[in-house]
Amino acid sequence: MKPKLCVIDDSRIVCNGIMNHIRWDEHGIEPAGAAMDGEAGLELIRRVKPDILITDIRMPRKNGIELFRDVLALGWPCKVILISGYTDFEYAQEAVRLGAFDFVSKPFLAEEIVSVVNKAKERIVAESEETARVRGLERRVRESLPLLRQEFVQLLLRFASTPEQTAKRWDFLQLPLAMADFVVLAVEIDGAEPSVASGGILDIELARFSLSNILEETVAQATRGIVVRDGLSRFALIVNAGPEADAPGQLAELCREHVERYSRHTVSIGVGSPAPGVRELPESYRHALAALSYSFFSGGNSVFRYADLADRPAEVEPYSSDSEKELLLYARAGNKTRALEALSAIYAGFDDKRTQVDPDGTAAAFLKLAEALYDVLAAAAGKDADARARAASELRSLRAEAPRTLAAWKETLDRLCAAVCDRIAAERTHESEADIQRSVAYIRTHLQESLTVQSLARLACLSTSYFANLFKKQTGFTVAQFIIAERMGRAKELLAEGKQVQEIAAMVGYEDRVYFSDAFKKHTGVTPSEYRQRILG
Repeated sequence: MKPKLCVIDDSRIVCNGIMNHIRWDEHGIEPAGAAMDGEAGLELIRRVKPDILITDIRMPRKNGIELFRDVLALGWPCKVILISGYTDFEYAQEAVRLGAFDFVSKPFLAEEIVSVVNKAKERIVAESEETARVRGLERRVRESLPLLRQEFVQLLLRFASTPEQTAKRWDFLQLPLAMADFVVLAVEIDGAEPSVASGGILDIELARFSLSNILEETVAQATRGIVVRDGLSRFALIVNAGPEADAPGQLAELCREHVERYSRHTVSIGVGSPAPGVRELPESYRHALAALSYSFFSGGNSVFRYADLADRPAEVEPYSSDSEKELLLYARAGNKTRALEALSAIYAGFDDKRTQVDPDGTAAAFLKLAEALYDVLAAAAGKDADARARAASELRSLRAEAPRTLAAWKETLDRLCAAVCDRIAAERTHESEADIQRSVAYIRTHLQESLTVQSLARLACLSTSYFANLFKKQTGFTVAQFIIAERMGRAKELLAEGKQVQEIAAMVGYEDRVYFSDAFKKHTGVTPSEYRQRILG
């Protein structure tokens, strides 16, 4: 847009010469009007709002200096160029001191007027560009204020500061808080990290946006405060503490309730200690995080006050070493029922709120149990390198991504304990099957010897009762039944080969021929001679 030019002079020749005999369009200037005295000139200025004004100092009704003062009073930012005679030089200097752009002495040439107007135009363009630049900066600052507030508050939560150091930035960022009597609340979205790990980053971003709005509205209804994001799934709330002692705790409960009611998420909240000034904000924040960590026991949707933690004992042994030894004893035996019962007994110590201290220590204790169970699993794998490698890999994964709640730890340990017991039981079954197969092979190759349950159990390095039960479970026969069946089967083969009954009796472990014949008839329904007659015709 071209700058507009007005001329005010009591000489018609001057006005006409400046307005009509100079080709202002070639200089990018728009002639906008002229007046013959100061009063008419002021009306013209009000109506046209020129960017450049040329006025004579000496005029009837209102001189140029008075007109200039009126322009200043109007607050219209036009560049005023004064025309002065020799005797008006001091007036011109005064006008320049007041802020007039320049002055031209009579008599003057058209080129002088063009030159000073072009200078005024250049100044207008430069100032317009500078104004646009400043406004752009101001706009960007306004747009950046939320982010700047976030960064500034995060610094206040982590590093001690003084009111003198923070006051200017506090006012500049327009923080909606009084600079005293704070409490910090740490708010965690329950179950957010598993959702992100499964690819739900968009869901988490939408959740953070909606939950931030809910928290801001809830805080605004109760007190002055600010909500900032503090990581992927956490918010930090700095609020001015109310007159009631538990006002921050009540606010935390209200935030938890509103999130549950107005969203499909739940949150856990830790309430920090009072912070009289900005210097104490980091400590209040640390205490809020310490309180928040106790959601490990609740599993979420809960509020914990740092003040309540003082009532908890400094150190409690939630389970004894004997409990751990009992668990591992049952695990090594593959006794899943008893091992899970031993785990449940260990859990009981952690379910008691009086013993719920130091969530990190509790998680470390559970990791120690997991490591012990994995040691049992690796030992059970024996020479199976692949199985040992799988156990080591699972343990590394558990250390890297440990469960975040007591319930999740219980589920993990139960699953691990059951897997260890199943693996050991399977290994024991496999070994037992091999023991029985070796016993069966031994029986078949030693039918002529005296075979008893006791002797066979000793060869298998098992107790007599366990061996007898295991033998029947795998073969379907008692040891005695199996031995008789194998002996009679072998006797049939020998009879078919034409061996003598006396010889056969000795070969299948019977010293007395009559006793063998009675046993054979009892087993087959016929005597050995009758069987051979039937087979051989």
